[in-house]
Amino acid sequence: MALAASPTRITQYLAAGPALLDFFRDCKDRNPGAWAVLCAAMDGYVAGHPQFATSQFLAEAAPGYLSDEEWGEIGEDWFERALACTSVVLRGAARPLARIHPRGGPDTQAHYRLADYLVQYAQQERGENPMPRSFWDAVIRNAKEPVVVSTFAQAAGERGMHEEAARLWMPLALEGDSMALHELLKNPRIAAEEVLPLVHDAIDTVPLSETMELGWMLSEFYPYATLKARLVNRISKSPSELRIGPPIDMGQILEELEEANQRESIRVYTRTITTHLTSVDMSDFWSLTALTGALLRSEVPEANDVGRDLARFYFERHKIDVTDLAFFLAQMNSHLNDDTGFTNEVRTELNARIGEVDITDAISLHPAIVNLFNAGEEHLGHMLITRASKSIDALNLGSSYAPLELMELLHERGCVQALKKLALRIAEEFDPVVSHAALTALTRLHRVECDEAFDLMARRMAKSGPILPVAGAEELVNFYDGMGLTELCKIYAQRLFDFRRREGAETV
Repeated sequence: MALAASPTRITQYLAAGPALLDFFRDCKDRNPGAWAVLCAAMDGYVAGHPQFATSQFLAEAAPGYLSDEEWGEIGEDWFERALACTSVVLRGAARPLARIHPRGGPDTQAHYRLADYLVQYAQQERGENPMPRSFWDAVIRNAKEPVVVSTFAQAAGERGMHEEAARLWMPLALEGDSMALHELLKNPRIAAEEVLPLVHDAIDTVPLSETMELGWMLSEFYPYATLKARLVNRISKSPSELRIGPPIDMGQILEELEEANQRESIRVYTRTITTHLTSVDMSDFWSLTALTGALLRSEVPEANDVGRDLARFYFERHKIDVTDLAFFLAQMNSHLNDDTGFTNEVRTELNARIGEVDITDAISLHPAIVNLFNAGEEHLGHMLITRASKSIDALNLGSSYAPLELMELLHERGCVQALKKLALRIAEEFDPVVSHAALTALTRLHRVECDEAFDLMARRMAKSGPILPVAGAEELVNFYDGMGLTELCKIYAQRLFDFRRREGAETV
């Protein structure tokens, strides 16, 4: 970080890190206004966009971080003094807040950039800090760019600030943004009749040549059967207007047409794909396999032929990661029984490269094992389970669901000792990051009947586990209650209650 930011003053930059943290902590007493401005800038980074900290936003957001007494004593010129204080150079290398004036046109607005060290601190330490109502009011008044608005709107929704989220999403919804429409449909502060006309208009007017937008809309409206059916019906009436686009979105379109039994529409779109086969983006393996899978699963023979051609074309031109290769073989094995030559080529390469699977990486290890079993490679699957069982101590847990899934796999296969060891490691070390994952971890520990590990993690999550998104935290409270864990339920519920109250939520 020092080399990238200040290649000629590395020592000074490194020394400025602790100085920046000390500066922030001391500010609370020396200059409360400067401390509040830094808090607003940090939370802007955590919840939003790095170039959003304009002087107007900071001036409007900062007051809410101060108590009534602090605000009463702060003085009329508090903001100017705060900016002067936070712009001082520490240890000759870094300013807590640096004013950045873009070299653009007259409409480009100056903003303040938070020091990298403070950004890292904020991301690690302030992720679940309450953000006062003044912060959200300032966001609503100042956020203009769609990417900035949507990022803040998602953050507001995760914190249970539904009214603020709705106010941020609505301008985007009026422009037909499918994500905004989906978020408003599930927002408890917005009546469905307010949103449905906007959704219908978006569905009826989206250009069918916009493949990515169609795929996104089908995904966003998937929980709403009538809305999805309306879009699929429109697509099926004019399939010749469909175009090549991201493979994952093309696959989504084909899947929905297949489910709706629109065989002729699939034939028409398949011909378009065949004509432009070499133009299909093959840079992302999982996106491409979403398309090949949709083609191979179709009841339309022409689609199967294109899926086979596309799969072979990709295999012959790319060295596929061995974990992905196991998935590729499972997919081919399920749908290309009549092309044993091709599947045998894939199987031969997989067998030759199976040693490349990193058994210390849960993210690659678990799917590799599952896909080997799905592909009929029982011997290789059992070989990896045996190696993994001997290497639980070295397994990198990370924060994905992969170690939880590996734990369930060990339970299914009767690997009791490895299961207990992994369960205890998960209970002590697994970082769920978000409340939904905390609940998932506890649910799965209970499912595999590792009582000691379950009790350990249940206590850890109650006392220090994540409470965002709020919806997941509420579910975790109910989980504790349903399991009869009254003490832990009270501890976690009180943490959630205090957080919501400090954030100024209207309902707690």
